[in-house]
Amino acid sequence: MAEDKLSIPDAWAKYRVSLFGQGEEGEGFTETGTPLRQSFKRDEVLAVAAAKGQLALEDYLRLKLRYFSDGAVLGTRAFVNEIFRPYASGSVPSGKKALVRWPD
Repeated sequence: MAEDKLSIPDAWAKYRVSLFGQGEEGEGFTETGTPLRQSFKRDEVLAVAAAKGQLALEDYLRLKLRYFSDGAVLGTRAFVNEIFRPYASGSVPSGKKALVRWPD
């Protein structure tokens, strides 16, 4: 007998539903009104469950774009040069990754 296997998109959707379900805000609040367990709000959990874990196209594209551009500097030559200026000495500030300039 062949095993029933999920497609990757179906597996991601099931994982999202599970993640949101387990990550719902816990009971109780601090004296300042902050939830004791910072996580997903009830309406967010219900929305993900109602959508069966599927992402809207605009959310999917936003996540893909963020992944693409995370840590990248895009802009005019003047803007990019301004961002690179602190790194001109060749040293990298603590906790920062080295920057690589694309050739002209």
